[in-house]
Amino acid sequence: MGAVVMTNEKRGMGRLKLTLEETVKGGLKGWIYIYSKAIPSHSTRRAIFDHYVRTRAEEERKEKRAALKAAVEAYKELLEEASEDINQKTDYQEFKRKWGADTRVKAVQEKVQSMRKAVIANFKSMLRESKDITSTSRWAKVKENFRSDPRYKAMKHEERETIFNEYIVELKSAEQEAEQAAKAKVDEQASWTESKPKLEKDPQGRARNPDLGQGDAEKLFRDHVKDLYERCVRDFRALLSEVITPEVAARTTAEGKTAINSWSEAKGHLRSDLRYNKLPSKDKESIWRRYADDLTRKLRQSDTKEKDKSDTDGKQPRSSDPPRRR
Repeated sequence: MGAVVMTNEKRGMGRLKLTLEETVKGGLKGWIYIYSKAIPSHSTRRAIFDHYVRTRAEEERKEKRAALKAAVEAYKELLEEASEDINQKTDYQEFKRKWGADTRVKAVQEKVQSMRKAVIANFKSMLRESKDITSTSRWAKVKENFRSDPRYKAMKHEERETIFNEYIVELKSAEQEAEQAAKAKVDEQASWTESKPKLEKDPQGRARNPDLGQGDAEKLFRDHVKDLYERCVRDFRALLSEVITPEVAARTTAEGKTAINSWSEAKGHLRSDLRYNKLPSKDKESIWRRYADDLTRKLRQSDTKEKDKSDTDGKQPRSSDPPRRR
């Protein structure tokens, strides 16, 4: 059975590679059509994707280890060259003052820092992808969910919980900012009746200015609330276009859900951003639904154009074909 699966994966990989080579000049349009044309089976596509994630992560680790090894070897050569200045009483700071400008010292330091930053970024990316982690989550409760992920394995054992706690602090900070925005003096859902007494408590008396009529004050208030709400809507639409791209829309869960056919799936991609928390839930869903419908329509149009172009190219006679008899 395993051999059959691997054979199917290899065939699928081959078809996918050919299709990508044919369409690479056209940019990123119509990826859903490309995937479905090259590999019709969802289970095979998922198996290929999982295989790619595992192998690519391992390749990246090997590349980084090789680069670090080269930097370390060059650093050892430097130590040999500096041996006259080094004895058992030499400390690292003294060595660094004299040789720190050497490119080999900088290369090792930069490579180590770069690798560490990449490992941390990938680890946090793994955490963000989990829909089960909240600001109250504990590492001991959730770590079992990640043991098979290459990004979990790439992080040192003693650092995993520390980076997890840093991520939880970031989540709490985002929640606090959202809460502060919701408790602002005037927010998107504030009513004139509720806000008028608060505004009149302004110590500078700006809300009680005799030159400002009652009708003027209320109109300015409502215009301000409207502007705030529209700004939040624009921000949320910008968030949708930044996060739910055609590539993200093409990803399908085992249950057949995507970010454009399931609001719960879409929320998993959006809720870590502050712009997500500034609108009421019902408004967020309706705006997402309109965006999803529009993106679905554009993808279908792109798929149709790709298919028509493919059919047209396939029907064109080759230069080597003999002319038809009349």
